Amino acid sequence: MWVKIVNLYRQIRKWFGVDVEPSMYNVCYVNVSRLDEIIDALHECRYFYNDLSTTTKGQVYTARYLVDNDYQIHIRIYNDGRLTGHYEARTEHPTDHLIGIGYRPLLRHEYTELRIILEKYLLG
Repeated sequence: MWVKIVNLYRQIRKWFGVDVEPSMYNVCYVNVSRLDEIIDALHECRYFYNDLSTTTKGQVYTARYLVDNDYQIHIRIYNDGRLTGHYEARTEHPTDHLIGIGYRPLLRHEYTELRIILEKYLLG
């Protein structure tokens, strides 16, 4: 039931084209023409598709890295190459996740680790 509700919510947001993630969550810009390679590089470092993520305007991919039993790093890649990321409660804790417990921009070492993983695909 939870998955059906989340998927409906995602579709409504997609239809209306809502949400652009604020620039404070920007990590880098990547070459989206190499998206398949980027996804492979992310998988090698335990970032996997985030099936319970809402879709934001221009988003072409979303993934998460499970930090521990309670938290995750969630990233999004957009059609212009922008990659955003934030730290948050895992979706397995739906109430905490939806009210934003632990939600914050990535810390310097988290940001740097992502840039190292994606070094071959960075723009600029």
